[in-house]
Amino acid sequence: MKALLKKLLAHFNLHLESKWASNQNSLREKILSELFLAKNRSQFTEKSCSIICFSKDRPLQLDALLYSMKKMIDDFDDLSIQVLYYASNEDFKAGYRKLIDMEYCAHVKFKEENNFKEDLLNTISDLKSSQILFLVDDIFFKNELNWSAFTSIDLDEFIPSLRHGNHLSYAYTVQKEQALPSFEKIGQMISWDWSKGELNWNYPLSLDGHLFKTAEIQTLFQHLDYKAPNSLEQSMQLLKDVFAQRKGIAYETSIIVNNPANKVQNENPNFHGEADNVTLNQAWLDDYRFDFDAYKGLRNQSVHELVEMKLIKDERR
Repeated sequence: MKALLKKLLAHFNLHLESKWASNQNSLREKILSELFLAKNRSQFTEKSCSIICFSKDRPLQLDALLYSMKKMIDDFDDLSIQVLYYASNEDFKAGYRKLIDMEYCAHVKFKEENNFKEDLLNTISDLKSSQILFLVDDIFFKNELNWSAFTSIDLDEFIPSLRHGNHLSYAYTVQKEQALPSFEKIGQMISWDWSKGELNWNYPLSLDGHLFKTAEIQTLFQHLDYKAPNSLEQSMQLLKDVFAQRKGIAYETSIIVNNPANKVQNENPNFHGEADNVTLNQAWLDDYRFDFDAYKGLRNQSVHELVEMKLIKDERR
């Protein structure tokens, strides 16, 4: 009886797996057909790039991202920047209100999240820019960036990355060494084949500083199933092999680094540090900020590099 039941369960599980795979293949085919049509979509016609930043319960770290952008990007004040943020209580809401009122954020558009997917799709549908780049709140800029040069890269041929550089020999998220791919030198940049890389060098569809076509991203995001940034990025991998046909391109030294000082989501068990976001938020409300300048020029080994959350008194007004 047990043997028969085991066979029946095995058959049932196989059926479920087969149905899931069939659904994924159908979804993939639908997205691919719409990606082809997206090439002629007329909405996103401006030759510019919009930036969308995601944040949850980390106003101090979001300030580090935005203020490091101001200090490291030559034409920060002209950038189109949208922030989609979630605050789980009134203290975090106060932290975000303080950031929204900062003078340097006057041109940044903040939207409090209600439904992540719906809010994100609405934000994208309001854009006119032909390019889009995503960032998360535990990233900061550590090297200067010529924005116009970076956004002039041909997106039919490349997926440009701000987080890659020829010094990334470790993958923090899986705690493993990773071999550097073969590079082609293109001016001040390096290019590689995503499909032949390992780990971070084989990951074109990232929300951490990769540059995409807005029309393609809108098509993807409309059809994928997700509830927050982590599940969104995971769902994007359905089309990884398609986008990996383009080459990766980055500066020899990475422009940004992700500091996994803490964890505020429960979608996956990422490695992270122990910096308490409640304590950091109180420090922010008490006029302290993260000293990202202490890490200027950092030669990180991984796209995620755990560094100390050094705080300094905030003298900005």
